[in-house]
Amino acid sequence: MNRIDHFEKNGFLIVKKFLSKKNCNEIIDKLKNIKKIRKKKNLFVGDASVECVFDFFYDDPSLLKLISNKTIDRFMKKKLDKYYVLQVNSARNAIFNKKKITSSEKKAPGYRWHKDNRFINKINIKPTILHSVIICLDEFNEFNGATNYIPNSHKHYGFFSRHQNKKKAKKITANKGDLIFLHGNLLHKVGKNLSPNKSRWSIFAFYTPWWVKPQMNYKKLMIKHIKKLNELDKRILHFESTPKEKIF
Repeated sequence: MNRIDHFEKNGFLIVKKFLSKKNCNEIIDKLKNIKKIRKKKNLFVGDASVECVFDFFYDDPSLLKLISNKTIDRFMKKKLDKYYVLQVNSARNAIFNKKKITSSEKKAPGYRWHKDNRFINKINIKPTILHSVIICLDEFNEFNGATNYIPNSHKHYGFFSRHQNKKKAKKITANKGDLIFLHGNLLHKVGKNLSPNKSRWSIFAFYTPWWVKPQMNYKKLMIKHIKKLNELDKRILHFESTPKEKIF
């Protein structure tokens, strides 16, 4: 069974050893530093259960290669469109937390059961126009917050419930350095970290066809780093798909 068939059958695909353990540790150190700097500036860096750093490559353009590379490019061209682009991205760390987050606190997204695919008036778009990747900078296991999912839910496009039978749920476990392609229609949520001394750092990136509006104006955000960007970087960051500002 090839990668695409496996992805369509299971709702996700794990690519082993995408990064070395040494690379993962170096990236985690960089992300921790970015989080520390942003926190000092009073910028959003997640909550008591999930540390979250959006658009991390703005602070360190070398990290862009994590989500702009040949492995992801080949896959997304087959599943979406040869002009696919980045829709949203973040670095996340599920951390141990006994306290319940109050409704007044700003939460990192992903707590409730959800599908990443787009909806119009609660109608799920078919075919799926969004797929994502997870890069496991730490091991994803049963105890440190591995992503929970509902098997075969990516094959159903009807309205879904936020309240799922826990017996149906499974966890996507993977090794440190693995890359996971996640089907945009797969019902899933952030796992809870049950290990006080274990982190679960990861990179999340969502991709769509070029005509889907991104969460951030990446072209404007990254214009100061343009000399460091290659052609693939520019394409997925909407340099080629941003609407013109002048009359023809």
